[in-house]
Amino acid sequence: APVKVWGFDGEAYYRVFGRQLAELWRNAIAMLEGFQLDERCCFGSAADATKCSRASNLIAHAIKRELRAFDKAHPTRDPAILEWLRERQQAASESGCSAAEAEERFLALHACSIYIDDATGASINDLLFDSEGMPVMRDGRQLRRAQLHFETAIRVLESFGHTSSKDKEQPPSDKVVFGRFQQPVQ
Repeated sequence: APVKVWGFDGEAYYRVFGRQLAELWRNAIAMLEGFQLDERCCFGSAADATKCSRASNLIAHAIKRELRAFDKAHPTRDPAILEWLRERQQAASESGCSAAEAEERFLALHACSIYIDDATGASINDLLFDSEGMPVMRDGRQLRRAQLHFETAIRVLESFGHTSSKDKEQPPSDKVVFGRFQQPVQ
C-alpha cells in the first residue's frame, strides 16, 4: 500500500506555556542592576522540556484519537489494503489482543509521534471515500488519506492553543526532515 510521511513543528511551543508561580524563581537571572525575570518556559531547560513533553503526549493522544475517528468515517476501499487489514486482524487475534489493542497496534492506517514540539506521522495514502462510498473531493480532485491525516493533526494541535510553524510544515511526501540535525526519514 502507498504510505506517505508528514510532519509539523509547533510555533514558539515553549513560549506558549506559562509558568506556575511557585516555579518563577527558576527563571530569574542575577545582573549588576538586579534581577531579570522571564515568566515563559525557556527552550533548553530540562524542567521545561519535561513539562512540555507531558502536554505533547496529550496532544499526540488526541491526534491519534481523531485519526481513528477519521478512518472510521472514511473506510478504505482499496483491495490491497483491505487484504492487509484482514492479515493484520488475524495476527492480532493470534496474539490474543483485545479489540481495542488490535485497533491501535495492528489495524491503524496511521502512526504519529511527537517529541516536544516536533511531530512526525505516517499514513496509508489511499484515495478517500466517505462511509457511503462516495469519493471525497476538493477542488475537483479526489483527496488522499495522508493529506487529510496531516490536516487533522494540525487542527488538533491548534485546538490546544498551539500553531504549526508554516515554514517547517512537511505535507505528505516520501520523506520528512526533522530534528536538530535535519535527518531525513523515508
